[in-house]
Amino acid sequence: MKANQERTSYSIFTVVYSFKIIDGKSNDFIKCWTALTKYIYKFEGSHGSRLHELDGNSFMAYAQWPDKETFKRSGKNRPAEILNLSKQMRECCIEIKTEFQSETVICDLLKNKSNE
Repeated sequence: MKANQERTSYSIFTVVYSFKIIDGKSNDFIKCWTALTKYIYKFEGSHGSRLHELDGNSFMAYAQWPDKETFKRSGKNRPAEILNLSKQMRECCIEIKTEFQSETVICDLLKNKSNE
């Protein structure tokens, strides 16, 4: 197969984050990140997110959204318990950065869980 035959360009908004965690707070961070991400997926229109450990105190995550506008609208009407969860997650972190944003997938070779 030629390389250009694998090219499957389509629009989807993706955000890549990095997190540096306070020593001893990784488990608390993961717990808060997981609960917050589930909420965002269920109520804010996200396509979901993946969290990767880089080392014991550094993580990266990427989240996907149908489009940039859905991403921008998210978070405006979160209930108090979710705002508290977000605050708890941030308190586990030394630093949170938005590393990259993209609106176009060029090649998608991630295996879909439903295809396993």
